[in-house]
Amino acid sequence: MFIMGTWHYVHVKRYKFEMSNKVPSNYIRELALRKDLARLPGIGFLYSELVQGIPPILPHLIDKIPSIHSVLVIVSIKFLPISKVEMAERFLFRHVEPREYKIFRCVVRYGYNDALEDSCEFESLLIDHLKEFVYQEALYAEAANGRSISPAVLPEESPQSKQNPSNGHDDDDKGVSAPQISGAEAEFVQREMEKGIVYLLGETEVVARGDSGLLKRIIVDCAYNFMRKNFTQGEKVMRIPRNKLLRVGMTYEI
Repeated sequence: MFIMGTWHYVHVKRYKFEMSNKVPSNYIRELALRKDLARLPGIGFLYSELVQGIPPILPHLIDKIPSIHSVLVIVSIKFLPISKVEMAERFLFRHVEPREYKIFRCVVRYGYNDALEDSCEFESLLIDHLKEFVYQEALYAEAANGRSISPAVLPEESPQSKQNPSNGHDDDDKGVSAPQISGAEAEFVQREMEKGIVYLLGETEVVARGDSGLLKRIIVDCAYNFMRKNFTQGEKVMRIPRNKLLRVGMTYEI
């Protein structure tokens, strides 16, 4: 009971820390203005427990190494209290604005009877579903030209709707169709995949705040960190190959 209680207590505190320190929505727009930020070839999978928002580990990484992959997918793996999740419903994507920066959120859902894929199969499935998402998103944007779009499909205004306001000049902007746009973006994703995929895994150290009491220090600094270092190996659970793994260290004060 002590082990379960300690793990649950610190895990909840850690999640609340990430929620309260998640990056504001305009952070990516500010990144686009930085001239010192390099785009690396390939695709980066950044793992996070947050389903919404950008985890604090991303700005921490960019501040230390001012670079970001040409395509970045923030991946959250969730286990649902159901037997199986159909493959068509397993990967849920959305764009992170601005869209031209090629940053996506992806929630990967498993049931308790679903087996985790190996790294090669997982990469292939995720990229295939990402390309399908890009294609479908462009079609929705074209079909919704001049009309509102459901937040479940496109949470923010699409590039097409920005370029085609109801001003009587719609015919001037039909030179590029949605299939052409989505096809070019899907090809870009495929090319970057062929250049290599890197798994970015947060190696967070959780410590008690300086004003914490003795009991909390013992639970967080001693008991929890002992369990974390000896009982959990995230890359093995998620079958991440060592030669593609990059650990990003960060300290959470709870």
